[in-house]
Amino acid sequence: MATLPRRWPAEVEEERGKAIVTANDVTQSLAQAQTTLDTARQKVPLNQGLALVLMADTDRYLADAATRIERVRRHMAIVRGKPVHGRWPMVALRQREDAEGCLDMAHDLLVKAEQKLEHARDRIAHNPLLAEAIIADVSTLQARALTQMERFARLLTEAGMGRE
Repeated sequence: MATLPRRWPAEVEEERGKAIVTANDVTQSLAQAQTTLDTARQKVPLNQGLALVLMADTDRYLADAATRIERVRRHMAIVRGKPVHGRWPMVALRQREDAEGCLDMAHDLLVKAEQKLEHARDRIAHNPLLAEAIIADVSTLQARALTQMERFARLLTEAGMGRE
């Protein structure tokens, strides 16, 4: 039977909660970006102007998600910097490091998605099929970032349910 890890210290509970709420906001922005980009991909062959507008909207959603990830990083920095009284077991420390790793990976995926989206906007007039393929790649990157944010939220949720 698996042993439940220890809870994170009570001193960081408020920041943990704020990080989870903000991570959920990131998840919502990424979901909206995916929906908008899927619509843009369908519109590329029919109406390139509308597809460009939808890609610009997607870029804005990605920028919002990146901003919120920075906010989550701020909360995690406070967690890391607060003085902790009592024990900070290795399991909880590893859990925090895993959560921060997920956050970093999600941010890196967002940066790649934004770069590829810019490339797709540049190519849409000259080669719509290539733009569609690039949009599909961006969609994949967004889905991976969404997965990492969900994992981050799960790890922080588990951190609040451990044993005393």
